[in-house]
Amino acid sequence: MTDTFLDDHRTQLLAGDCTVIATSSTELLRIARRETSPPGGRAARNPNVPDSRPPLNIGALSVSEEMTACLKGWCDNLRTDTGIPMPTIADVAGYALHLRYHSHRVAQQPWAEDCATEVGRWARIVQTITTPPPEKLLADYTPEQRREGMTHAKVDAPTCAELVAEWTHGQCKPTADMIRNWGRRNHVTRFGPQPGKGVYSPREVIAHMRRQKAKPA
Repeated sequence: MTDTFLDDHRTQLLAGDCTVIATSSTELLRIARRETSPPGGRAARNPNVPDSRPPLNIGALSVSEEMTACLKGWCDNLRTDTGIPMPTIADVAGYALHLRYHSHRVAQQPWAEDCATEVGRWARIVQTITTPPPEKLLADYTPEQRREGMTHAKVDAPTCAELVAEWTHGQCKPTADMIRNWGRRNHVTRFGPQPGKGVYSPREVIAHMRRQKAKPA
């Protein structure tokens, strides 16, 4: 350990980083356990079938576990050196709020600099994971970028209809309502955990429309 005490500025930064971790902990766990299968699908109706449980985001889950162990260690150091008892709530938010409340006591310990450095690193990691990417409009992408992203894109129904018409040069021109209806009937996959905010794969919509055209009249 560096045996360096914290000044007022670093103490405020430590308290702010603890606040970031505490407020973001719920979203971090939600990301770690978020289901990847569409709601209302076969797995949702029958949770006992094989492979019905969606995979966890191991990155977010491991971050939560490692961060909990780290903060618990610093709380334990604080208890050993100052006699302050451990927090009653033994989770990420509980440990982070405990360190924030006693940040001025932490600042007076010989291990304060190491604690502030580690807590700051975890705060940046949590912010990176839980902060959604900035929204970009379809017009922000070039036609080449839109065609390249078509292989894995999952977008809302109006954007999906626009991409399908563009990629097929107008041969397939679905409406947003048509795509939503196909999603409800399981003709195409509806992704997204929230009702009314489904996203769809343009490639899957194109494949469905081509199968319909290929059927004999």
